[in-house]
Amino acid sequence: MSLDDADPARAQRILAALTEAYLEQNLQNALTSTNSASDWLHGQLEKLKGDLESSELSLHGYKEEKQILSVSHRRSVEHASGGNQDVH
Repeated sequence: MSLDDADPARAQRILAALTEAYLEQNLQNALTSTNSASDWLHGQLEKLKGDLESSELSLHGYKEEKQILSVSHRRSVEHASGGNQDVH
């Protein structure tokens, strides 16, 4: 940037003020965009946590309804029974 003025010191102060204002505006714009993205991501995270919890509850209900046990649960049942119980 350049500015022609009869007083070079005044031209320098004007250019410095314009540059500072420009940089401050760009910083504020970047901060606003970052905050907006952060808020959106936080909202998405909360939604996905809720979706996950709902899905896990549905899966648990399905497993109970169909009498399906997880592999780790089967192992604990087999271990508790001495390995003699046939678990399906």
